[in-house]
Amino acid sequence: SQSNASCILKDRRGYMWFGTQDGLNRYDGYQLITYKHYPFDSTSLPGDDIRTLCEDKQGFLWVGTDNGLSRFDPSSGKFRRFPELLEMGRRFSKFRIMSLTTDAYGTLWIAVNQGLFR
Repeated sequence: SQSNASCILKDRRGYMWFGTQDGLNRYDGYQLITYKHYPFDSTSLPGDDIRTLCEDKQGFLWVGTDNGLSRFDPSSGKFRRFPELLEMGRRFSKFRIMSLTTDAYGTLWIAVNQGLFR
């Protein structure tokens, strides 16, 4: 979707994921599929500017965007948004998701420009 990738991840199935400022791209070695934000589709990405990617122990792909956090379910091909994180950011001031990771217990850690969430 764009020539600059801000983050890259290879998942357990061998797919390569590329986060760009214009959506999320999945490459399987043959074709590229682009996932984007669609305002009236709650199962799409919450924003197109992809900042960070992380895969958890269950194989879900966590996506940090310019407009919040989402989780991609590879079995359904759908995203689940987490608007409560965005609401917390609005209470303090707008924050950006900078990094995502999981620990040995499967806990998701979310680094934002104003702190850390677990």
